[in-house]
Amino acid sequence: MRLSRRLVALLGGALALASCSTWGPTTIGGVSIGSGSGSGSGSGSGPPPATGSIVGCYTFSNGATVDVSANGTAVETGAGTELTGIWNENGNGQYVFSWSDGTSDTLTLSTGGILAGTNDSGDTVTGEPTTCPGSPGADAGSPVEAGDDSGAAPPEDAGLPTLTIVGGSNDKITLADGVTLYYEDAHGPWAFGSAASVSYENLPAELIGTVGNDTSNNSELIEFTLSGTATCYLLRQQGWSAVSLAGWTQIATSTSYFTGYDNGVYGNGVIYAQTFGAGSYSWSTNSAMYACAAR
Repeated sequence: MRLSRRLVALLGGALALASCSTWGPTTIGGVSIGSGSGSGSGSGSGPPPATGSIVGCYTFSNGATVDVSANGTAVETGAGTELTGIWNENGNGQYVFSWSDGTSDTLTLSTGGILAGTNDSGDTVTGEPTTCPGSPGADAGSPVEAGDDSGAAPPEDAGLPTLTIVGGSNDKITLADGVTLYYEDAHGPWAFGSAASVSYENLPAELIGTVGNDTSNNSELIEFTLSGTATCYLLRQQGWSAVSLAGWTQIATSTSYFTGYDNGVYGNGVIYAQTFGAGSYSWSTNSAMYACAAR
């Protein structure tokens, strides 16, 4: 019988309380968690957030292995079922994981490379660095810690599904700040505000390297076809004409993700995310751009 992630976390917390007579709250990055050391004061005196990347593999407190990818996705295996998820940094030194079973974790990376925090039920969640399954050259006794770029981890795009885009005169592009975007079916110049040629700007790290369409305001729907499960992203300015946001979760906001639109005429830029399985999906580019963690 598989225990739920929440129940395992709750039981773990109860056992820790029963076995540690000097228990006291410790604050890590603003998240209060149980500690056996009794050294926490609850006033922010816990370990400071680390500055390294969280990319890598972890053994979570429910016994599962969680593989955190640089493209903003995560996969949990080994706890009786497989969960997919997306993650992002919330600006407070915390990393928010949203899982396909509807749960979420808010975690901080400590100086020791350990993820710690709570889930949406308030239960303690921890993740200790471990070797990523199938990592070439990784020794069983030598964990690959988050942020380790020694070459032991597989290539960043290994296992990513392929993406095909059809419709609207779109070309497939790799997202990065400064990448030129185009307008309408003629695939012509897109100029607005101070930008003679609109391009991406202020993109969060999890979108860099994703692939998507390059043309806005097409008269027809465009079709994204994925060969496997991927997290996809919808980017727009809040003041643009409405598009369907059914199933999409907002993950980021900025003054603008498109050069020339930082004048506030169309509000702030927003980014949404949603995980899709293999298949074809038709979307309107009338007031949105799209990208997926794919190749």
